[in-house]
Amino acid sequence: MRGFLAEEVPTNDEANTALYRRSIRTIDDDFIDETQPITQRVTRTTTRSRFRCPYVRFPRWCFWLWLLLLLALLATVLGVGIGLGTRRKSIYESCSSQSVCMNNAVCTDGYCLCNSGYFYDSTLGLCVTEVGIGHACTADNQCFTNALCTNGICRCIANYYPDPTTGQCAVEKTYKQSCTYDVECTFTFECISSVCTCNSTRYYSTLTSQCEKLGEPNEDTCYADDNCIATAVCIGGVCRCPTNWYYEVYTDTCDRAKHIGSICTASYQCMTNANCTTVGGTLRCQCISGTRYSIISGACITPISYNQSCSVTADCINNLICTSVNGASYCLCGTNSRYYYSLNQTCLDKVLYNTPCSAFGPYCDDVRLLVCSTYGNCTCSSSYYYSTTSGRCEARLFPGKTCIVAESSCITNANCVSIAGSLICQCVSGSYYYDTTTGQCVALKSYGTACTEHEQCVTGLYCISSICQCIATKYYTGITCATRATYNAACNTVTGPYCDTTVGLSCNVTTSVCVCPANYYWNSTACIHIKYLYDSCTSSIQCPTNGQCSASSICQCTATTYYNATLNSCITYSTFGQTCVANVFVTSECSSTQSLVCSSTTSGYCQCNSNAFYNATGSTCTTKSTVSTACTTSSTCNDLVGLVCTSSTCTCATGTYWDGSACVETLGAGQSCGGVSSQCTSPLYCPTTTCQCPNTYYLDIVTVNCILKKATGVSCSYNFECTSGTCTNSVCT
Repeated sequence: MRGFLAEEVPTNDEANTALYRRSIRTIDDDFIDETQPITQRVTRTTTRSRFRCPYVRFPRWCFWLWLLLLLALLATVLGVGIGLGTRRKSIYESCSSQSVCMNNAVCTDGYCLCNSGYFYDSTLGLCVTEVGIGHACTADNQCFTNALCTNGICRCIANYYPDPTTGQCAVEKTYKQSCTYDVECTFTFECISSVCTCNSTRYYSTLTSQCEKLGEPNEDTCYADDNCIATAVCIGGVCRCPTNWYYEVYTDTCDRAKHIGSICTASYQCMTNANCTTVGGTLRCQCISGTRYSIISGACITPISYNQSCSVTADCINNLICTSVNGASYCLCGTNSRYYYSLNQTCLDKVLYNTPCSAFGPYCDDVRLLVCSTYGNCTCSSSYYYSTTSGRCEARLFPGKTCIVAESSCITNANCVSIAGSLICQCVSGSYYYDTTTGQCVALKSYGTACTEHEQCVTGLYCISSICQCIATKYYTGITCATRATYNAACNTVTGPYCDTTVGLSCNVTTSVCVCPANYYWNSTACIHIKYLYDSCTSSIQCPTNGQCSASSICQCTATTYYNATLNSCITYSTFGQTCVANVFVTSECSSTQSLVCSSTTSGYCQCNSNAFYNATGSTCTTKSTVSTACTTSSTCNDLVGLVCTSSTCTCATGTYWDGSACVETLGAGQSCGGVSSQCTSPLYCPTTTCQCPNTYYLDIVTVNCILKKATGVSCSYNFECTSGTCTNSVCT
């Protein structure tokens, strides 16, 4: 190991003595600063010799003296142990606590083991201090941690170094770690400026984590510029000389390329785009054909074409000028009044208004905002006009701006018109309006189109509820707005004319005239709601239907009508046979002049009282006729007492007779009749006091009816059934 004295093991009889000396020597004693003058080293050694037995002429009695002292000490220890009657456990013996193990030993995992910094000496049977780095040893376990006994000397293992401060083996330091000596740094690193790093002939590789040799141009691979020798760069994974440098094979270095005019021996020594050419009998570097030397860049360059970066005008091709644009410089035509003509790579003047042009040149003067039209002449775009005053295209003028008629200076769909003695731009009247949002003259909006202002709608229409439409008193005919029809004027709900709904009129589909709705009247200007019954009035048209304004200026129903509060109208009384409902204001909806009454309070018919009949001729109810009175139909007879019209006379119906007040049912056989045969049911008659059958009849005892007597030969049951009065063998004889 570097920094330690190398001693050979003695072979003479003083070997034991020399070995002992080495075992007690400290690490510091073995460090010799080989950079000090030999005289200082000697002095240092001599000084140390004053404090111990000398290395040279070691007396034999001194050795024996130390040995006796050691034996005495051992005997004393053993004696004390025996005297105390307790023996401490040796290495590898089982234990349960620290106190039972021998000196310098600890109880670890149930066994006595030497403490850190000690090893077990089997000869002495003790844990003794480990041997320091550079000291003699016989086994690995005698050495410090991370050290092995190599060739009888304790030495640090690989990747460790002897730390002079601690005397221990410390981990070698890697790249960029601080250090004091080279020995502290791991393989390939050196301690430079107190840091482990690579020397000038090497570079640190992140791939191998060690120092690698710097690459040579055109030979060694690389990953970065610092992998290559000075002045070389890493290009495409290979070390190469940078631009305008060349590789000098004789010196194996990159040298700066020679400038134009410099003496050379080969073209590779010259800068880019230059060759080594004989000039005046001497080989000198010259720009190759098609290039020229730039005094700014100091290189042979190809003349810079249009719109390419430049430094000075001299670098630009032909008559192009190096012009600054937004902090950068480009080869341009210098002014916007010129354009670049690519066919001959020169700048030409742009052409003016109404001059021929094309997409390939000549170009129009865009500074004057001219463009090349499809007709091949320079003109202004649609949003501009050509001003003879300024000689350039100007933005078209918005409505309200002063204009010149001859220049058509107004925006599209606007004209230059004279207003109050001044020429002003104005949107074409009647067709367009000015949209302040778009700044354009926009076509007027038609009927039903969304709008925001009246001015946006075509003539006659107004912007109402954000829609272009006619005002309320007019309607749209499909072409224009027409005035709505007034009261009693002709109308049509499909094709028009339409009634003026603003005054309440509507078209009567039956009469096709404009009228007021029910319960309204026309007051010459609008439909007004009619007044209620008993309201004050000035005219009958103000009163409910069929009503009239009375002499006392009160709305009343006429004599032939009655008031319906629900309808606020005077309703004509219903006639005979019409439906009716009893009304709280009147006795009946039926005509009282006709003496009619309603048959029901909910849903009935107009009819005469039960004691009268409806006389259609007189359109009135007539009291029904009594018995024996002339009649034409049974309805004229008093049916309440059972009378019917028979032979134009009111009589009782068949099966009844008049008892003086009403028709009653006729009497049967045997009933009392008081000598009046009309009271008896035909063919019964009343010969005396009871009803009896005539002589030509007999009384059927089953039906109690008079039966005509049977002729001879007709079957019979009893003699009284036969005309002859004899019934023999069930036959009249």
